[in-house]
Amino acid sequence: MTQFATSRDGTRIAYDVSGSGPLLLLVHGLGTERGVWHDAGHVERLSQSFTVAPLDLRGHGESDKPTSADAYTADKLLDDISTIADACGAERFLNWGYSFGATIGLQVAASSARLARAVIAGSYFGRHADEEWLRQGIEQAEAVIQAQEEGRLAEFA
Repeated sequence: MTQFATSRDGTRIAYDVSGSGPLLLLVHGLGTERGVWHDAGHVERLSQSFTVAPLDLRGHGESDKPTSADAYTADKLLDDISTIADACGAERFLNWGYSFGATIGLQVAASSARLARAVIAGSYFGRHADEEWLRQGIEQAEAVIQAQEEGRLAEFA
């Protein structure tokens, strides 16, 4: 059953809770929602050993969808994680994040003494995102844009 907790900025974050034991927050990637954890069977299996709380990141699923870019800062997302841990009555918690959820998990690990352990899966941010990596990405995007403008987009198919 969906529950809601309200972050300090007034954003309602949707989550659900299953099982018992240490709190394990499950944080999905961009463009998905907490149901992916249920659909994959993770919640059912993990709830045998943990209090499992998959959540909908702000802007996803049943959570509020603020329209201001300022509502999606790292600090706001980290506050959402703490808000759910508080709602579950956990002084300390574990975190499993996938994709964007893993990137948030890295931020939680760097900033919260409440985090006991974390699984960081599929995060695409980190050391490889250096200046050279970004330059190459920009060059590739510019090449595609130029090809589109010149009617040569089929070359990239």
